Amino acid sequence: MTRIGIIDDHPLFRHGLTLMLQQLRYTVSIEAGNGKDFMRQLEYQSLPDVILLDAQLDGMNSYSVLQWIRVSHPHVPVIVLHHNRDFHYVLQLIRGGAYTHLEKTATPNEVHRTIQEVITNHLPQDLDKL
Repeated sequence: MTRIGIIDDHPLFRHGLTLMLQQLRYTVSIEAGNGKDFMRQLEYQSLPDVILLDAQLDGMNSYSVLQWIRVSHPHVPVIVLHHNRDFHYVLQLIRGGAYTHLEKTATPNEVHRTIQEVITNHLPQDLDKL
């Protein structure tokens, strides 16, 4: 079963996303409210197969978290979660090493399809298609 890590500073969104992912037959191995919490949880949890990263984190910003993941665990793909208004920042995150993105308004089918595409293709997003 695919293990997912979630880093998002909104508890209600994180919890709802966790429930949806469980219904889609994924295991949420880490649910963190910020980058430092994610790093702490990695000390005693299994490394996720895919990480879902909020584009706009408080505290340690998303770009810093992404860079830490790219250096520490370069083989783990990161999908950026965002609101439509954050799209300019999403492009920076993709250029910084995120594999692709999902709007926070995505349907369960879109979430599942994107995770499966990242797992099977394991290729970074083509910036020309954005």
